Amino acid sequence: MYQVDHFTKMVLMAIVGMLCLIAAGLWMGSPRMTSPAYAGGIPDSGQQLDKILIRVEDINKSVDNLSALFLSGKVKVQLVDAKGKLISQDDSESDTDSTEN
Repeated sequence: MYQVDHFTKMVLMAIVGMLCLIAAGLWMGSPRMTSPAYAGGIPDSGQQLDKILIRVEDINKSVDNLSALFLSGKVKVQLVDAKGKLISQDDSESDTDSTEN
């Protein structure tokens, strides 16, 4: 038989006690310190999808507003060259006609 000193017995008993507490906590269900979705670093995908859907709805509203603005005819497009000089509408039409041929 092996002889174990008093200190080693106490350390082993402490380890056994902690293991029993861990096992009891796992068996009974540990108290939740965080929401279940974030336990273990797993993000809440449902909440993420809700945020994405809200954002998509906002973008759709913006696109609808822009479409209505374009269809109303209140938008005026002006062309400028690289130097910032305004290109007249007649010049731009002649350029597009020449490139199409």
